Amino acid sequence: MYSNYNRLRCFFNITAKERLHLKVSQLNELAGVYRIYFGWMPLPVAIIAIVITIIYMKALLGAMRLKRVSRKCHVLILNRVMGDILCLLSSLTATTYCLVADHIRRQVITVIETFLLSSVWFGMVSYVSLCILKLYAVWRPLRYRQNITLKKCIYIALLSWFLFAALITYTLIVTAFIGVPKLQNWSGCQLETCFRVMHRFRNFAVVFVYTLTLGVFGVTALLVRRANHFNKLFHVKNVDTEGDFKSKFPLWKLALNVATFAILFLPYVAWAIAILTIRNYCLFFWKLPHLMRILGIIRFTLILRIVVDPIIAFKTEFQIRHGLPTWFISLSPCLGDPNHSVYREHANNSSIKSSDQISTSLTHRPTSFAIISDDDEK
Repeated sequence: MYSNYNRLRCFFNITAKERLHLKVSQLNELAGVYRIYFGWMPLPVAIIAIVITIIYMKALLGAMRLKRVSRKCHVLILNRVMGDILCLLSSLTATTYCLVADHIRRQVITVIETFLLSSVWFGMVSYVSLCILKLYAVWRPLRYRQNITLKKCIYIALLSWFLFAALITYTLIVTAFIGVPKLQNWSGCQLETCFRVMHRFRNFAVVFVYTLTLGVFGVTALLVRRANHFNKLFHVKNVDTEGDFKSKFPLWKLALNVATFAILFLPYVAWAIAILTIRNYCLFFWKLPHLMRILGIIRFTLILRIVVDPIIAFKTEFQIRHGLPTWFISLSPCLGDPNHSVYREHANNSSIKSSDQISTSLTHRPTSFAIISDDDEK
């Protein structure tokens, strides 16, 4: 970027001496910003996150192999976990470079951050896909069972890999058109033009997916409430039946995951909205060190989300906790207790499934929740 200082339109109204002074001062300030906000600050969280994420992926694979969880939904979650690992590896690469390099080059940071922010799309595709699948399952339960298959869910996961590759390719091509003098002269790209178009496109997609996810979840919650009301009127009202309805579609788990997504992705979405609404794009070049501090905090929240998601999954899904390695369970006093719920739930898992099957067989008309629950286990 700094090799193009003399060609930036934002700096045409200042002298060459002032441009040189601005360049040197920003380089010195950015070196400290990168080492703190891209180096030391995310380092401990990223190390913890990658350990927890690998353990979670192992437990998730074990639960899917034994068909303890819905493979349709959890193949999307597994895909998100793989994207999280790529994100953490990118973060650790940036951290290592910022702490080891004598002279930190902005171009290298840009390339690494391209991989990190592109990896975030695995999580965004996973969240919005799960919300849409749950909405379709509640809205059209019979068609959901017929149309939504494991193969189609795998295709959705492959879509996130396509977006990952497309974003990286697009960003690197634009960066080359701006940073390489021959390509820049041929294309006529400037930081104020091509880079701005690229960021506007990417940030608009972030805001759209974030809004779509929350909107779809809101509609799903309303449909579930209506379906519960209908089922209570249709069936004989007793305690066992009402409890069975509430357990068929555990909306609170989806609500917890969406709440995590909404809160920890909010700084990134606010950043995207700010880039879309600010008209004076030269502000980003005049205040670059300050903006890099903000970006460092935003990427920290994205890494924090990777830590929170597996913890929530281990806490709420005993089927996945069963897939934890024995040595890991023994490290925790509460998880290592034979009287803890992990062991009790494992012992009672078969009896719970049997009682659910008996309850379903006694029902005269299968509810939409029963169709969703039974089909997801396949």
